[in-house]
Amino acid sequence: MTANARERILEAACDLIASDGIDDVRIARAATRARASTALVHHYFSTRVQLLEHALVASFDTAVPERFS
Repeated sequence: MTANARERILEAACDLIASDGIDDVRIARAATRARASTALVHHYFSTRVQLLEHALVASFDTAVPERFS
C-alpha cells in the first residue's frame, strides 16, 4: 500500500459514515473499502472508536474550509 494508506483508510471510513451511518462502520468494512488489510487499519487506529474519531475530525477539517471560504 502506498504512503497515503492512513488517508485512504480515513476516507473510506468517512464514506461509510456518510452512506451507512456511524453505527454500521466496522474496521473490516473500512479496510475493504480502502483496499487494505484489517491489520493495516489496526496499525494506524487501535480501535473502532479511534478510527471513527479520526474520521470525524478529518471530515470536519475538510468541510470547514470549503463551507466557510
